[in-house]
Amino acid sequence: YGNFTLDQFLNVDSKILPQDYSRSELSSKGALFISFSHQISDFVLSGASLGSNKITSDIIQNNQTIGILNRYLYTLSIEADFIYFRRQSFQLYAIAGYGYSAGKDEYFLNNGETGDGFIGFMVFQVTPLAIRIGNRIALFSELGFGYKGIASFGFTYKL
Repeated sequence: YGNFTLDQFLNVDSKILPQDYSRSELSSKGALFISFSHQISDFVLSGASLGSNKITSDIIQNNQTIGILNRYLYTLSIEADFIYFRRQSFQLYAIAGYGYSAGKDEYFLNNGETGDGFIGFMVFQVTPLAIRIGNRIALFSELGFGYKGIASFGFTYKL
């Protein structure tokens, strides 16, 4: 689970609305991700992540709120984890990831007009500080910037 994702910061334009609009009051309940990784050396893991996020925002035109935009994003990425400190049940690591977010924008204007369309863009994740505590089942917390958000946390399970 992560929050304050890349789209919330970059405010990616919608292709289904006029050019003279803007988005404000962006909100999200957070992005959910599932990740798979494979250890390729003592300090490097490679893998992939798949995630989903819904972001709601006001549509502003001529300094007035004219409607709501709902953005549904699905992200697929490849990732590498770099472990830089390890003890029996404690790891410090970093993550670098690159992928693509695709989904649907749908808008609802105050005048009753509605519509939807495709949205897609390249994404990245840079996480310089991540902590994993546990062995086979562990908790993690990550601080970074990108498609998973500024702060993410969850649990891991080693097969």
